[in-house]
Amino acid sequence: MMKRWFIMVLPVIIGIGLLTGCGSGDIEDQVYNVVQSEDTHILGVKDGMPNAYPGKTYGEAFGNFFGSPTWKYFVGTKEGADEDGDGKPDYTEENVDIVEFTGYCTYRDVEVKALIQFTLSKENDTFEATYLSFNDVPQNMFMLAALLEAAFTEGGIDGTAGNNSNEPMQENDYALLDEFISLICSYSDPPELEGDELTEYFKREFDSWRRGEGYTNITTDANGHLVMPNHAAEYTGTWQDTYSQRCYMEIDSSDGIYYYIDINWGSSAQENTHWSLWGMYDEIMGGIHYSGSRIEEYYPEDGEMQETYVYSDGEGLIWIGDDGMLYWDDYIEQQGADCSFEKLEY
Repeated sequence: MMKRWFIMVLPVIIGIGLLTGCGSGDIEDQVYNVVQSEDTHILGVKDGMPNAYPGKTYGEAFGNFFGSPTWKYFVGTKEGADEDGDGKPDYTEENVDIVEFTGYCTYRDVEVKALIQFTLSKENDTFEATYLSFNDVPQNMFMLAALLEAAFTEGGIDGTAGNNSNEPMQENDYALLDEFISLICSYSDPPELEGDELTEYFKREFDSWRRGEGYTNITTDANGHLVMPNHAAEYTGTWQDTYSQRCYMEIDSSDGIYYYIDINWGSSAQENTHWSLWGMYDEIMGGIHYSGSRIEEYYPEDGEMQETYVYSDGEGLIWIGDDGMLYWDDYIEQQGADCSFEKLEY
């Protein structure tokens, strides 16, 4: 069962007050939510009911399910869902009437900001949910349908459209289990078990994925099948920090599944900080979730290099922003807080 996280929102006082405690995007959403509270386009969507759940409005369902719900209306660009898994909308359409909803929920035990867009039809006064993103990462229509179902049923969402791993497996779950086994065995050998023990092992791992506790490199495509999108072409190569000009990041992947990352930040000709990391792409977080070590290297004028391990339990996220720059969130020390990396072309 999905847990709903509710984030306290500070009052919006326009002109005489201050907004603190949330990001600029949250502030803008809350301002629109107040200013446009009586907008007829928004009220039309909030008061609407899907055919599958005629007893509950979108406003009621979303208000109960999401934390910090906001609504706004605008005429702008309609973005298509991300069906090909490249992290970008598949198409855009200009000058479209859109009602946009944002709210916080949990997905695979991670807090995410969901953004749902409804496209309005001027011809027949109808609307349709056409776009979903989690933390600005576009999702496919399968995931959008799963989230709407979860909101109206107050169920959970995961990679199998709301299946609760505590419930008995259905026929479709067994088909997904076969796909899951095929995927994980393509890059990792199963334990040396046989018969029922091996079957139970795979079921436990599958349930772990359904709960969002592992295998976050696996997601679903538009047809509901399990896939592992390959992001290697975007990430592999040499990146230089534009802020310091002295920090370089080498990213390599031979299979598009595992990523090996070397970061070198030289403070002088004799001293260098080296991060040796490895990770996998996390489809929900929208980047490479890594672990690894930080090593201080000293090069004396005479003698061999000296190494000092600072820690070996490092963790963080590396991702590419909308501007094409690579960013580094170091969970341990925030070393990359001011960094923005540009890919070097040779």
